Amino acid sequence: MLKARKKITKKEIQKDPFLESLFSIKTYIDHNKQKIIQISIGIILAVIVIIFLNNKRLTQNEAAETALGEALVNLTIGDIDNGLLMLELLVDDYSGSRSAQRGLYFLGKNYYEKKDYLTAKSYLNDFLDNPSDDFHASALMILAEIEKNNLNTESAIDDYKEAIKYATTDLQKIQLQINLAKYFLETGYINDAKSMLEVISKPVNQPIKVQNEIDEIIGRIDRAISDEQ
Repeated sequence: MLKARKKITKKEIQKDPFLESLFSIKTYIDHNKQKIIQISIGIILAVIVIIFLNNKRLTQNEAAETALGEALVNLTIGDIDNGLLMLELLVDDYSGSRSAQRGLYFLGKNYYEKKDYLTAKSYLNDFLDNPSDDFHASALMILAEIEKNNLNTESAIDDYKEAIKYATTDLQKIQLQINLAKYFLETGYINDAKSMLEVISKPVNQPIKVQNEIDEIIGRIDRAISDEQ
């Protein structure tokens, strides 16, 4: 015949640390059911909101990327006005997205090519507030060209130097250094032009086109020095 189970008393539970912990948890739950339910509902709602916002962000990013692609197609086929309009809508509708930031760069670049330097500079400065690496150096180079056209020599030199710092490839860096050396020469900074070329003429196996450009500038520098003497 089975013996009747012994009923565990609260006093006996308190003697066992594990059972005491279980009892404490049960007691806490019994006294805070409403609070626990509210917290649980809050966590569930927070997770739902996070998932919703993340899905919305992904959808917006996809839409922004599509809009950027369509705008660039229009620019490529020569439909400049529609391309610029689409880029402006992209920047307004998807502000803060990576595609919108890239849109700012393309707006600045195309307005520069239209010789609307004031508008171009505005868009490029907006882009440089949060630049993407792939266009950082190019945006600074265009700003340097704008300052050059506006005869702001010191600002142009500063922008050229900044562009060199953010070059993403060796070839881009060399081309930017060549551009700055040319500008130094044009504005009478002959020694600076010479120093710049001494830096970029050291690497071996330069592309022939690049080396020819360097040699041409060196020749111009030598003639300028000769004329001064």
